[in-house]
Order: sequence, then C-alpha cells, then structure tokens
Amino acid sequence: MPWTERPLTARLGIELSGLTISAGLGEDDRKAIYDATARHGVALIRGQALSDEAIYDLATTIGDELVQIQFLKDAPPHARGVIPLRNIDAEGRLLPADDWNVQQNRANELWHTDLSFQRPRATLSMLYSRIIPPAGGDTEFCDTRLLWEAMSEDERTNLAGLNCTHWGFHSRRKFGFTDLPQEVLDRYPPIERPLVFEHLQSGRTALTIGGYVASVEGMDNARSEAFLDDLVARATVPENVYVHRWQVGDLLLWDNRCMIHRATPWDLTAHARDMRGVRLFDAAHP
Repeated sequence: MPWTERPLTARLGIELSGLTISAGLGEDDRKAIYDATARHGVALIRGQALSDEAIYDLATTIGDELVQIQFLKDAPPHARGVIPLRNIDAEGRLLPADDWNVQQNRANELWHTDLSFQRPRATLSMLYSRIIPPAGGDTEFCDTRLLWEAMSEDERTNLAGLNCTHWGFHSRRKFGFTDLPQEVLDRYPPIERPLVFEHLQSGRTALTIGGYVASVEGMDNARSEAFLDDLVARATVPENVYVHRWQVGDLLLWDNRCMIHRATPWDLTAHARDMRGVRLFDAAHP
C-alpha cells in the first residue's frame, strides 16, 4: 500500500496518509481504500485536489456496482452522480438563508444513515471539501457496531427481531417541510428494514438507526420515538464519536451500513461551504 494508517480515535476511523487520489491509482489500492473504510467505519484522506471527474472516477471503480445518478442543472455530464452540497450559487454568491435547498439540508444536522429509506441502500458515501467556513460545518460520525457490542445478550435478543419503517421525509418534517408535492412523496414511499444488520464486510453487527427511521413495528408513535431516541443517545456517547473538523482538500469516506453521521451548523448568512458528495450502492444486497 502506498500510505500509512493512523487511527482517528481509539474506537473508530482511520486516516490514510501519503496517498494521492488520481486516475493512475491501481485496482488493488482502490479495493484497499474500500476495505479500510468498511473495517474502520470512516476513512480520511487529506490534501487532495479533486475535480468532479476525479471523484467520479474513484467512485465508479472503488468496489460497488452502482453510483447514484443525479441530473443537476449545474453539473457537467461527465460528473453525473457527484452532488454539489453548498450554500452558494454557481457564481459563488451566498444563497439567501431561507433558500429552500439550504433550509431542507438542515435536516442533515440530525443523526442519520444516507439513503436508508430506499432500495438499494447506500453502502459507502464520499464527501470532499472545496470551501469551508472558519467555524462550524463539522461532520460527526458514530459507529453503531460499538453500541451493539456494549449491549447485554438479553437486549440483543430482544432487538434482533425488530423491523423499522424508514421514510425519506421523516427528518425533513421535523424541520417544517410538510408541504412536499405528492409526486415527490410517491417517489420515495416508506420501506421496512431490520433494526439489526449483519455487517458482512467486518463480520460485526450494526444497528440501522437515525433520522430516517420513522417507527418501530409493534410500537405506538410515542413509544417508538422514545425507543429510537434512546438508541441514538446511547450510540452517540462522546467516546463513540469522531468529530471531523474540515480542511480544504479533505476526502472522507464512510460506510452507511454501520455508521450514522450528522452535520453541525455554521453561519449561513456570512460564510460559504462548498462540498461534493457521492453515494454508492450495492444492488446485490438491498
């Protein structure tokens, strides 16, 4: 391997140093990056200078079958699937703080798993930083395998058979987005997933929890909400969390099959933040 590894915390995450992402990166190295991410939950590669094309090249060759395809007005065709996540327009001007896209992205401040509300589910996500604010705008990560491993056998037995309903707009509604068009709601109907998930890549067990989980089978709304909030609170104790403080040129990869994450707020009215995101899917394991 052309890099060295350093743990991000005592419990989760890995930094890969001495690595340059480029079209010349070999197949074995790309697989090793994927495997390191799955093993440690989140992987950091600093100091990169990546075009959308380079991000897309890595995403389409790193190990899973499909990259999310999104058709965006300001994305060139060769960068399809590379999603701008920002509070500026194409000319670099700050968007109004009440801009619809800016405001609905505030739901990312809740702990969540990317795209657990659709099939196939997201496996790895990537996020690359181009412009960062001077304060705030961090990303926090938690490995739910750690919560499972801290549970008693009795609790594991009680949780193992539970199913949960995931809905893409559950978290958005918590931020006041209750008037979405019916055609949008119909595109992403609620789906069920087991609460407990075997993470095949590491041989460990994870929990699928977070902001897209709307309810638990067999529980009324109040009990379900309290139950899910308790699991998230127990999972995200400080010793189980990695807080990433962004630098320009950082590339982060994480495994949604075992991780939950959230953004922290920053002053949207004064400072720009411009990131690029990609999500991968494994069509064989929806």
